[in-house]
Amino acid sequence: MQRKLLRCVTIIGLIGTLSSSKQKENRKDCCHGLMGHVTPGEYSPYIRALDTHFRRLSSSKIFLDIYWEKEPLLWRRNDTNIPVPNFDDRNLTDAASAGLLFSSGDTYFTNPHGEHGKLFTINETQARSGLHLTPNDLRLHFAEGATLSVNKAGMVWPWIGDVCRLAMLHFGVFANVNLYATRPGARTAVPPHNDRQDVLILQLAGHKRWRLFRPVQSLPTFEQERGKRGAVPAAELASLTHDVLLSPGDALYLPRGYVHATSTPPPPPP
Repeated sequence: MQRKLLRCVTIIGLIGTLSSSKQKENRKDCCHGLMGHVTPGEYSPYIRALDTHFRRLSSSKIFLDIYWEKEPLLWRRNDTNIPVPNFDDRNLTDAASAGLLFSSGDTYFTNPHGEHGKLFTINETQARSGLHLTPNDLRLHFAEGATLSVNKAGMVWPWIGDVCRLAMLHFGVFANVNLYATRPGARTAVPPHNDRQDVLILQLAGHKRWRLFRPVQSLPTFEQERGKRGAVPAAELASLTHDVLLSPGDALYLPRGYVHATSTPPPPPP
């Protein structure tokens, strides 16, 4: 029986900035030993296909000269032939049942509030509790429209750790992978903001709409990030550059500094 996809699930690789050639090569050398073994199991074909994709990107003069830290780039599944991993609600509930999801600064829910849910607030009470999330916790929070954020997702799902190591191996930079799960029909999955690191989005399940806006501050530092300590001013959302809907197997590269907002389309009729 086919497993029903109830959530929009996205993993996002947060990739540091490129350093000098010497530093880059040193970091790649450190990662070679880490990639000697790919976590066995059903995700091995996905990891090996990503390995090929990352290798091509990191050696592509077009990508490095035209897109890296300059312009977003979208790949559809047919462009890369990366298989869609079998990851859905059951993987989340299985992790909760196994005690692998516990409330912390790395695993938490964010809830929409304000006009049309334009702002998000981390559920601080839940995040600071240190309690393990149960399958029932997931159901209740999702029903309220919350988004689950699992930072350092490779600590929960080993194959996601392989994705992180691949990014470090091929791009020679430090990387982390976060996982986000949102119910269908969320007008705001994440409100407008930007990041101080490059972002590589991999859509696992469901669909997510990404709206990208031309950055006012290119290549921002931590202090120059927008939308994380207050709303992004409306004037900075006037220059929409991309409006794309990601489907399972699609990928999107986002240079640091690009303001982005996400939402999920409503579920199809029964």
